[in-house]
Amino acid sequence: MMKILLTLLLVLLTIIFFDVITFFFLPNEYALNFNEYREDFQRDTLAPDIGIQGPFSKGYFVKHEKRGFDNGKNKKGYHWVNGITYPIWSNSIGCFDKEHAQYEEYVYLTGDSYTWGYAPFDEKFGTVIENLTGTQILKCGVTHTGQQHQYDKFVEIVEQIGILPKAIIVFYCANDIANDYAYPHSTVMDGWLVDNVGLDKDDRRVKIPEIELRRFIDKRLLDLSLRGRSLEGRTWSQRVKYFLRQYSLSAHLVKSLVEKTDSTETASAEKPSVRNLYFVDKDSNGQYRDHMDSNGQYWYGNNPKAIKNKKAVLAFKKFATENNIPFVMVLMPFKTVYSDAKYYEQLREFLTHDGIRFIDLTFHFRESHLRLRDLYWSHDGHLNPSGNKIVAEILIKELPEVFSRN
Repeated sequence: MMKILLTLLLVLLTIIFFDVITFFFLPNEYALNFNEYREDFQRDTLAPDIGIQGPFSKGYFVKHEKRGFDNGKNKKGYHWVNGITYPIWSNSIGCFDKEHAQYEEYVYLTGDSYTWGYAPFDEKFGTVIENLTGTQILKCGVTHTGQQHQYDKFVEIVEQIGILPKAIIVFYCANDIANDYAYPHSTVMDGWLVDNVGLDKDDRRVKIPEIELRRFIDKRLLDLSLRGRSLEGRTWSQRVKYFLRQYSLSAHLVKSLVEKTDSTETASAEKPSVRNLYFVDKDSNGQYRDHMDSNGQYWYGNNPKAIKNKKAVLAFKKFATENNIPFVMVLMPFKTVYSDAKYYEQLREFLTHDGIRFIDLTFHFRESHLRLRDLYWSHDGHLNPSGNKIVAEILIKELPEVFSRN
């Protein structure tokens, strides 16, 4: 009996020693794999993950009558990605950009979250291009958008400025079909960005009841409030679970192992009335995903769900052609297919057929033998500062006539 007790004590001490060492010395990029681990220890860097886009300060987005939502104008806040926090803002035209004293010989840059940033302002590729070339860049990407939203905002800004751009550059991402298929799909509630549109079992666009959105926001706010240090009002079992989630890596490892081996686990009984607008297609296992593939390629050519997206792309082309403005599409790959030059083949065929110039970054990433860590955050699918710089250099090299100063 004594041997058993000594063995158990030794195991317990080993676990405690392991948890203490890893709590203070485990690199943050690995700690981020475990939800809630070390949150109290790094409370100042935590994101208020309330809205559907998660790591944005309250009030950064505003409702828009036509587009559903947009960046607010003259807003300030913070953004969180990969464990770092940095300030964000919007200028008087609603772009995450500096305030330009005047608009002259500018290049209009738009797209979704990749173009908006997901990196400190000075490290976004739009800012890097501007600093390296001296060309005025309007950095007007909006996260969680497709080309319909981007085109409408573009026309609004150009009309407001009263001066046509020197060139139009649109960054394209594989989930843009989903954004345009459900557009307008989001709104702002109590300062938080939420999706108020989903898809039903027949892929039809369905409005989500406001009461359901309210429950979503209230639950997120409650979860956030429980992340504080105070344990007042909690039972002893809740306090023990809270302590283990916050401070014990070994508890997280055991939990992950149990969840991985438990084949009987089922989905939560609390299901939304419709599925997420991004879940437009199923993979071979019947699981919904946020992009549409066909035989390893981005399904675009004869995809009925891509019709709205095609119209929006062609609207950009029509505007550029009528006003004799260079128009370039930049194809930004997901992290999972970053160097797969076959992935965007159907999209490239569409752009070629309609005479639209494009730059497919997968070719450049492959030819340069770049690694994932050279391009993307370790715990996020967006470009890291190194990736932003690489993309900026590619664009400057490929479009010298656009970024040269007259």
